[in-house]
Amino acid sequence: MDSPGFPFTGPQAPIHANRFAPGASGPAPRAAPSGDVSVSIGGVAAGDLRSSRDPSSDVEPEVPGPLTKDVDQLSVFEIIMLVCFGAAWPVSIWKSYESRHTAGKSVGFLIIVFVGYMAGIVHKLLHSHDAVIYLYIFNALMVSVDIGLYYRNRRLASSG
Repeated sequence: MDSPGFPFTGPQAPIHANRFAPGASGPAPRAAPSGDVSVSIGGVAAGDLRSSRDPSSDVEPEVPGPLTKDVDQLSVFEIIMLVCFGAAWPVSIWKSYESRHTAGKSVGFLIIVFVGYMAGIVHKLLHSHDAVIYLYIFNALMVSVDIGLYYRNRRLASSG
């Protein structure tokens, strides 16, 4: 049963209350012209999904959208995020250094943030080589200083 305006050609899958229940049957896979069995998704052969593609071209058409933009345009927001987070760490470090106590600090939170920065560094090394990695490194260093101050302050609190 074809619906008018449906973008794919071929038969539609019948609607069952539960298609995957024992005894429920769906449409059988259709044989491709070469004799191979084609994949059928919801009653539509996978070959039918390519109906808008030019058969004389082996190149897939480019899909416009955010995935086709330059990485540099997308890195702007990553840079803004890292600069904003990076602006907060010196204040946190200064307060930890001056207060000489651990009240209000969560070392678990600091470690989670540090692991997040390390994941960003690994991603930049493996997939996206650009200068943003230096912001990740700088922020990770500041978080590690704050973690070190936490343990220093805990030691000072226990000894005095």
